[in-house]
Amino acid sequence: MNKNINCFICTSKLSNKKREKKEESSIFKEKNALNITYCENDSIEKFEEDVSSLIGKNKTLLYFLNKKFIPLTISITSVIFIMIAFLTISIYEDFLKKMILETPSSFELKDYISLGFVIFLFLSLLFMPKILDAEGNELKNLINSWFNKEIRKAKRLKLAYSNFDKKMGIHLYNFDLEDEKHWLWSIFTTMILSRFTNIYFYIRGDKVESVKKTLENLGALNIKVIKNNKLQKSSNIDILLSKKEQIFYSLLQLCSTIVTQSKDKKIFISLELFEYCGKNFIKSDDENHLSFGFQSFINRSFEDFNFLSQEKSLQIFFTNNVNFKTLKSQKKELAQYLRNHLEDCISKFENPISLLILYYYVKELVLDEKRVIKILEKLISSIKEKQQYELLLHR
Repeated sequence: MNKNINCFICTSKLSNKKREKKEESSIFKEKNALNITYCENDSIEKFEEDVSSLIGKNKTLLYFLNKKFIPLTISITSVIFIMIAFLTISIYEDFLKKMILETPSSFELKDYISLGFVIFLFLSLLFMPKILDAEGNELKNLINSWFNKEIRKAKRLKLAYSNFDKKMGIHLYNFDLEDEKHWLWSIFTTMILSRFTNIYFYIRGDKVESVKKTLENLGALNIKVIKNNKLQKSSNIDILLSKKEQIFYSLLQLCSTIVTQSKDKKIFISLELFEYCGKNFIKSDDENHLSFGFQSFINRSFEDFNFLSQEKSLQIFFTNNVNFKTLKSQKKELAQYLRNHLEDCISKFENPISLLILYYYVKELVLDEKRVIKILEKLISSIKEKQQYELLLHR
């Protein structure tokens, strides 16, 4: 591990990434910096292909040999060793037969050669465990590198990144999406830490301690946390979201005034409705059920993703950073759910925006006008109580 390494953990800067689509390269080179962005389900093969495309004709001869020639050499060498092993066994059988069945007999040159092979086989079997466990495990590591694909990939990545200056700034985005056992940390980040001196990690605000602990476990000593203010820059953050975050991202849009079809005005969010639907509408046995809480995602939406902004305590709305999805089937399903739990929603909701969204969801599904009137009555009383009269001007 490079003892002079400087690690910086930065929050609220995910939008500074250079990668705009998952199909794009994970690595982007600037004059004195490399920007590397991870998206969920990226593979180590993609990272290797992307850096190979970047260095292009500047590939070193050593990298070419490691990538093309050495795997072929390993395969041929393995076959030769297996052939020698079979040959040695055959020689041992013939020599043993001669010793038992033809004794006494005179030894010829070929018999001495056979004896040499037998002694070599014996000594190899006798000392192989000690050789493998020798100090430093050099031979053991070499053998592992021959047959372990992950180790060979790590070596090829290290050779590829040796084309870049050690003093370049390395900017790593979204690495907090995976834990320390993932190849992104165990192979790639370990390689980066051993090669470069100034490394920046751009992560979610609530993952600071987790990433710091992972870096410490990897041997990083000089770690500095930089907590930035919310960045207003517009950027496509969607590609950085995990599958779990994508579920909440869709639900957040469902729990907004987008249902009123008013595209020329601010799209307000009801966090009250969002939490209610998240706890009840999303099935807990779903494989994509979120492990973190609603508040964590809301905090990320404000600080890290720049999805939400706030004017007043009850007026939270989408920023221009949000890419609205087509959620027709989900809207119908949610509308049916809210209709079936209408009374429960009316009794629990206090935010006028929640009741406004609820009204638009169920107004055409509820045949009993008295139930619809209950929503409107609660809406009017909540607007008066919360002093949110300006909301009436938005609808």
